[in-house]
Amino acid sequence: MAAPALTLRSPGEIAAVVPYLTGFVPHESLVAIGLRKRRVGLTMRIDLADLQSSIGEVVSAMRKDRATACLLVVLTALPSSDGLPMAACVELLERRLGARGIEVSEALLVRAGRWFSYRCMRACCPAAGAPVEAASPSVVATYAYDGRVVLASREELVESVTPQLPLGPAIAQRLQEAALAELDDRGDPVGELARWAAALDAWEQRPTTLPPADVAALAVGLHLVSVRDAVASWGLRRHDALLGLLGQLCRAVVPPDDAPLCSVLAWVAYSQGNGALARVALERALATDPSYSLAQLLQAALAGMLPPGKVREVMRRAG
Repeated sequence: MAAPALTLRSPGEIAAVVPYLTGFVPHESLVAIGLRKRRVGLTMRIDLADLQSSIGEVVSAMRKDRATACLLVVLTALPSSDGLPMAACVELLERRLGARGIEVSEALLVRAGRWFSYRCMRACCPAAGAPVEAASPSVVATYAYDGRVVLASREELVESVTPQLPLGPAIAQRLQEAALAELDDRGDPVGELARWAAALDAWEQRPTTLPPADVAALAVGLHLVSVRDAVASWGLRRHDALLGLLGQLCRAVVPPDDAPLCSVLAWVAYSQGNGALARVALERALATDPSYSLAQLLQAALAGMLPPGKVREVMRRAG
């Protein structure tokens, strides 16, 4: 999937689009948005507390993603004292990026619903700041079509992949154990893949809450590596529906059967550029099974700042 072509006519519009790129409203963060031929490339969020030590990481990631320009947005409640907060770090990052041929097109501070420019002191960028504009209808439509939502915080994003079990975890555990025993007896990858295909087809027609027994059967079916890899490869063409279905299953499955499921969710999310969702799903997978191979592979990809396009190439080969 090509990165979205966004038309951002003002600093206020840049500030407004940040939550759509990260998947949630960042707080006390720097967001670096790489641009390649006017298209959004890699988007990185760094905690401000870690910014000084993470400047090299940001520069390296933008280079690996072949960014030709970059937008920097600091979101904080810190007050101004001697100039705008974090100005020294932003200036250092801008110099380091410039030394690698990556122009910083804009550097903004966002605070209390207003934006301030680190670079421009003309009338177009008032010292008292200007209101952050609402995201344009074209931006909202672009990301809605891409299946992305904006959550209030990273905590809400974590909650979106956390078990939410009205009947309690014990029942989910028993259903998963029964499904796993049936899978061991049957050992039928073709049948498990057909089950997944039918569930995804139904989800595309009308998203609905699946019965707990069906959830368990789908989740444990991903223990078969051939099924897991085939399902992940569907993210190339059916990523919206697949992310929706995987998300529902993650909220209904408990350890130890959630590592394959969360790993596939992380893999598909990252392949579509949704690094925030990929990271929280990956954290859950590794919490259950630190040695799970697909989770370790994606962890290495994230640590190495592998561009999402490379992940899609792997998925094409797997499919």
